[in-house]
Amino acid sequence: MARLFPKIKPSEIKNSGERKVAQALVKHLPKRVEVFHSFNYLKTNESGVLLEGECDFVVLDSKDGILFVEVKGGSLEFNPERMEWLRVLPSGKHQPINKDPFAQARGSMHVIINLIKRRFGHSKAILPFTYGYAVAFPDCSYKGVPPPSVVRDLILDAQKLEEPKNATRRIFDHFHKPTHRAL
Repeated sequence: MARLFPKIKPSEIKNSGERKVAQALVKHLPKRVEVFHSFNYLKTNESGVLLEGECDFVVLDSKDGILFVEVKGGSLEFNPERMEWLRVLPSGKHQPINKDPFAQARGSMHVIINLIKRRFGHSKAILPFTYGYAVAFPDCSYKGVPPPSVVRDLILDAQKLEEPKNATRRIFDHFHKPTHRAL
């Protein structure tokens, strides 16, 4: 059983999608794994102004690396003709979501990894451990075609969250670095 930070019960998480993801990760991942929910960070823009950021989950696995996860609740589809993500409403109507969830996850990953590099004096170095990102759709089984920039294994839908240990293993395999060392 993985550990959740902050140290609360997953059932106490208000956002239902994030609660489902936390419950699945904590219940099914090994005890060596630490799951950070709503991970806040500060970065500076080109002008040196501090900007706030947040990653829904940072999963720290001492054996496999770090996984950054963005969560999107509800039923989602990708429209390849318009290259946009859509939320399918209960009425059946489609509503564009304002941000590409994979760009969000990837962006958080790069910001946090760069903060780690600077913190340990390796701003230009390649870190010796694996890190990657995924998006969780805990309320649906994703059926459609993913965007060209997305490997289907990076989608943690409701079905994959039933066995997140196997799903996260496949994600780490996609991002595995030949120089990988345990954390």
